[in-house]
Amino acid sequence: MDNVMNVANYTLEKKTVPVYVKYNRETANHESLAHMWNDWYRDYYDATFPRVMVRYEDLLFYGKEVTTAACHCFGGTMKSQQFKHVGESAKKGDIHLNKTSLIDNIIKFGNKKETDKIKGMTRDDLEFAKETFSQDMMTTFAYHHPNLEAVAV
Repeated sequence: MDNVMNVANYTLEKKTVPVYVKYNRETANHESLAHMWNDWYRDYYDATFPRVMVRYEDLLFYGKEVTTAACHCFGGTMKSQQFKHVGESAKKGDIHLNKTSLIDNIIKFGNKKETDKIKGMTRDDLEFAKETFSQDMMTTFAYHHPNLEAVAV
């Protein structure tokens, strides 16, 4: 907490907890984790150079289709036997024991109901998210905010 208070200039009176990220040569300060998401993806979203952006969920659930489309995008082709979904974690070593695998992630992310995704969040949290996350990027990446009227929070 000392680092957040000192480096990110946080006080208990603030509505959000600031986030700071230390890169090799600089530290980036963000008003909150939601603001960091906006800032991080905005640089790629608004880039004028060619780029491909792929959502994790799409790789998780539609890995073969996404990989095939990416290959075609870059002028290549992919034979169906060339694609292999790896079930175990790519992270090796004792520090990564008991980390999630492909199946764990499918279960974790694929079976969630709307109410499971916002468990523990208050109405204020959800309203903050709706006010803060960039709507154009949310729409482009096919994310949506929960219907506050349909969810008992």
